[in-house]
Amino acid sequence: MSRYWLALLITCASLDAWAQVDGRSVFVRCQACHSLDGEGGGIGPDLHGVLNSRAAARQGFRYSNALLKSNIVWTRENLFEFLQDPQAKVPGNRMAFSGLDTDEETQAVIDYLKGEH
Repeated sequence: MSRYWLALLITCASLDAWAQVDGRSVFVRCQACHSLDGEGGGIGPDLHGVLNSRAAARQGFRYSNALLKSNIVWTRENLFEFLQDPQAKVPGNRMAFSGLDTDEETQAVIDYLKGEH
């Protein structure tokens, strides 16, 4: 393989790694209100173990009526839709966040939550 092709291959591999979104770095935006340590105590509910749990089920947090009545289970699909546009998914919820910017960011956060970091 020529040096040119080898350099191009290394550059492309580097760009691909750079393009991947890191869920931890995106979750920093969520940490203003949410914790992930199982302790709670934030403005929003703790998100430890949120995947496949029922919405508005965390003890010690006062949820909006909209979320209480939603009967949502936080599957990957439901969480994806909610993180993209919380008011569209559950109109009337109190989360003061308009949603993540890209599908990649949303998927990265869900993967990060699944890993329980």
